[in-house]
Amino acid sequence: MCVCVCVFFVVSLFAAAILQCLCNNGAIPLYYELAIESTYPVAEVVTSMMMTVMYSVLPLIFLVVNYMTAKYSEPISFFST
Repeated sequence: MCVCVCVFFVVSLFAAAILQCLCNNGAIPLYYELAIESTYPVAEVVTSMMMTVMYSVLPLIFLVVNYMTAKYSEPISFFST
């Protein structure tokens, strides 16, 4: 039986986080351009405004839902033993 052990290094964690940010944030302008080009008869301003509004409102909705569900449960205390 083979046991695989993953060794944790802080340097490899930082390298993976930086690589993920580069790949993820580099694709965002491509997605914007793809959405704008795929809705050609509509003006670019309308498409980009709608996408910006969605990118701003959707996280707000998730935060409000999270706040409403966490309000009725017991909060996590990191200082209690």
